[in-house]
Amino acid sequence: LIALLWKYLPGHPLKDTSGTTWAGPLCSSVPVTVASHDASTSVTPPPPAIPAQGIASFSLDETDDTIAARTFSPLFQFGPGSGLYLSNAGTHHVVAADAAIFTPAQSDRVDNYAPFKSKPDGQLQITADKADGQAAWKAYVKPDYSYFMPIGKRVVSDDNVDALKGKLHLLYNPVTAPGFTSGTFYRAALAYPAAVMNDTRVPVEIRAVQSSPILRITTPVSVHPGAVAVIDATGSYDVQHSPLTVSWQQIGGPRVKLMNADTLKPYFRVQTMQPGQAAWQGLCQALMRHPDFLFTRPLSLQYVKDPVVRRQLQLVKIAQDLVGRPPTTSEISEVDHNVPLSTMVNNYLKSQSFADFYFRRIRLYLESHGSSSDDEPVRLWTWIALNHKPFSQILTADYTITPDGQRVPRPAYAGHSGVLTMKGFIQGKPSLPHFNYSAQVCEKFLGYVFIVPESIIKMREGITATSTTTPGTVCFTCHQLLTPLAFQRSRYSDDGVYHFKDASGHVIDDTDHDLVPSYPYRGEGMPAFAETASRTEMFIRTIIQTHFVFFFGREMRYNQDERSLYRKLWLTEEKNHENIEGLIKGIILSPEYLNGTSKPAQRVRIYRGDLQHKLAD
Repeated sequence: LIALLWKYLPGHPLKDTSGTTWAGPLCSSVPVTVASHDASTSVTPPPPAIPAQGIASFSLDETDDTIAARTFSPLFQFGPGSGLYLSNAGTHHVVAADAAIFTPAQSDRVDNYAPFKSKPDGQLQITADKADGQAAWKAYVKPDYSYFMPIGKRVVSDDNVDALKGKLHLLYNPVTAPGFTSGTFYRAALAYPAAVMNDTRVPVEIRAVQSSPILRITTPVSVHPGAVAVIDATGSYDVQHSPLTVSWQQIGGPRVKLMNADTLKPYFRVQTMQPGQAAWQGLCQALMRHPDFLFTRPLSLQYVKDPVVRRQLQLVKIAQDLVGRPPTTSEISEVDHNVPLSTMVNNYLKSQSFADFYFRRIRLYLESHGSSSDDEPVRLWTWIALNHKPFSQILTADYTITPDGQRVPRPAYAGHSGVLTMKGFIQGKPSLPHFNYSAQVCEKFLGYVFIVPESIIKMREGITATSTTTPGTVCFTCHQLLTPLAFQRSRYSDDGVYHFKDASGHVIDDTDHDLVPSYPYRGEGMPAFAETASRTEMFIRTIIQTHFVFFFGREMRYNQDERSLYRKLWLTEEKNHENIEGLIKGIILSPEYLNGTSKPAQRVRIYRGDLQHKLAD
């Protein structure tokens, strides 16, 4: 079996029964599992070979075009003849490279273009034209539909030419670079123009005098309960081949007894499931499949006739939704003594528990990872909700909220753009050429849903941003919004840094470029988009819908049988001047929420200022 599978690996052409040779590899790796009657043992794959002294080996995937560079996490100390060595040996697709960057250990880690441009003290940048062996490489030709910004004047590629495979190399030697400090530990990074047609396993060696440990671990693919699982870290090393001292600690998962925790091969026995554990697991699985667990309120509520029990069930739902916990004994006692549910809702909304729980909801909605920068848009949204400010300021605020809760003005260049231009919202949402930022803004604040089929993804290569807005093309339906919006954010890099001018010193045009005459948010920069979008019915409906999902667990059927509820919430917000607390009260105290019912569809017409929206014919 192993011998047969080996034929499918790269470098082993296949022949069919007619004698035709299939030169291309079918896959880059083949997983193999051997089942045994003895479930008490498991096989750990052999550790990778340790390179020769003075060398650290890595593999570089150049296909992900959302990554501008790869940072190699270990620290290295360099001497004569050392550096970052890249070759195209054993590759089957395009290999390309830009500059290598060597950053002193005390500096921040390099993982995108911003640190390359800011260049912290002591950082060394070695462009491809200064690398040993670069003359044999071809000059990289940048495709039209590419926003790769080269660091050096020359970027190189092997163009996947068969005659050049295995013959090209680059050696970026930091020792010869101005500013190199002997004895300093550096972290190495390599910039390259990633693309889907590039190679997935480009060999990279870092040749150095010393390094921090390089941890490499192999484990069994799967282990039966009761079997022993071995974690093999014997393939770990440093370039000076000094003995490594390790200590392992379990930080998650079902608790196990870890043996040999101070060696490179710790092991543990996978616990057999006990009856009690199986019972709880079965109960949890059953709960997750049960309608009373999946839906937002007990289905039995509409059948309960006892008013005391009904109010208790309603309070349980209200407390869970507003403060993230069941009601206390004293709160249940208040309801039993005829304290109105509206009073209980007011008490919850004034509590710190509500503020904390609402903050967590918005953190999830805006996809914050919890850092101070990530939480900045969350702080603004939550502050607006708790301080009774119009929710349009989520998009139009010219201020921010500090971690200690203070309102302070933002830089003048941000204008009235609210969360849209905050680092914590921009990061992780690349703009051109991926349009991820535009799509996220339209989905989170205007209620759009974009579905990109695989056929469109395959068409992306070679398409320019402008061509996406050509009427009649398959892209136009979505990109009549996405592309102009992407251009309006063009003064902000993908890491959220504002740039008034580009690398050539020209002022960046952050208008919508007049690409689509019907584009409704025309103007200069994100403030123009925000000011117009915040007044639209789509934005207002999306904010209502977002909170409806918080408390109903589903979207409101605003254009079907819940139009009356939508109209009531709309008028509530108009009366309360876009007060989020008023919106929450309107939802929580509605009969639809309290009783789990919806009124029949009605013909309604909604008026808001000078906007008239007909919701049904």
